[in-house]
Order: sequence, then C-alpha cells, then structure tokens
Amino acid sequence: MAVWYIRKLTTKFDLNIQPLHPDNCGGLKPLGDLCFYNVFTLIPATIWIAIWSLLWSKYWIYYGQENIPNYAAIGLVIFLIGIIFSFFYPLYVIHKSMIKKKVAHMKAVDEITNKINTTLKSITKNVKNLDKDKGDKFLTDIKYLKDIYNETEKFPVWPIDIKIKIKFASSIIIPTIIAISQLISILFGQIKI
Repeated sequence: MAVWYIRKLTTKFDLNIQPLHPDNCGGLKPLGDLCFYNVFTLIPATIWIAIWSLLWSKYWIYYGQENIPNYAAIGLVIFLIGIIFSFFYPLYVIHKSMIKKKVAHMKAVDEITNKINTTLKSITKNVKNLDKDKGDKFLTDIKYLKDIYNETEKFPVWPIDIKIKIKFASSIIIPTIIAISQLISILFGQIKI
C-alpha cells in the first residue's frame, strides 16, 4: 500500500525537482529513502526464506518431497522480483520527470552552444583582423559553456543516493545467489543426499 500511495503522490502533484540540490537527488532524497526503507523491511524475510530453503532442501528430498525445494526456490525468485519491482515502481515516475528536467536544461545549453558556434564562424572568417579582447572573450565564453555543460551533465535522474543503491543491491545479492544456485542445482539434478 505504501508503494502504491507513493506512486500516486508522484502522479497527483507536480514535484519541485532541484537538479543542483546538495542531496544529489534533485531534492527528492526523502522519497527515495522512503521507498528503500519500505523494501528494506522485506529483506530479512527474503534472507530467511533463502536460508530455510537451502538448509531444508536435502531433508525434503530425503523424505520424498522433491517439489518443496522447487517451490521454495521459485517462491524466493518471485519474492525477489516483487521486492525489486516495489522499489523501482514508485520511483519510475519521478525518474521520468527528472529526465525531462535534465533534457530541458541540456536544450538550453545547446542554444548557448549554437551562439558560440556562430561567434566562432565570424571569428574564423576574420582571423587576420582578430582582436585580442574578442579572442579572450570568446575563450572565456567557451570555458563558461563547458562548465555549464559539465554541471548539467551531472544532474541526477533518480531520486536515490548512490549509498542507498549500494545498500539495496547488497541486501538483494545474497538471497539472489542462494536462489539461483538452488534453482540451478535442482534443474540439473545435482542435489545429493
């Protein structure tokens, strides 16, 4: 429900995206953090299911219940897909808005580039009559444009901090590895008693 309402919140309201906000998330880091913490509450259950299915798979096979490890592994994979979906689903609308904002800024930078290209053409036509002050101003304008372009290129397009991404990825990796290894061993019949 929280995921659904976060998604609804982002579609009902016009978010104030601030590309140069110090949180490096366009000022929307609290929304990204909320999505992460909602999903993070499910991670212990995922790890528990992964460990339980890994430890008990030989037991179930020994007692003739070969399908239970299969169901546990498939359930774990579905659960992991659900966790990943519930993390990115509400953030995707914000992501699209942030991309639009970045593209709008990049178009403005392109307009400045066109002005500088026009100036460059006029300077190269009259290279013999080049004035030092005009040349210095032109070089200053180019440096200014490059600085603006570099800053614009750094604009974030996801409302989540890289630290949150690392925490999310690391909490998903262990159960994913267990589920994949269990599925591979089940599919290839390598589970021995």
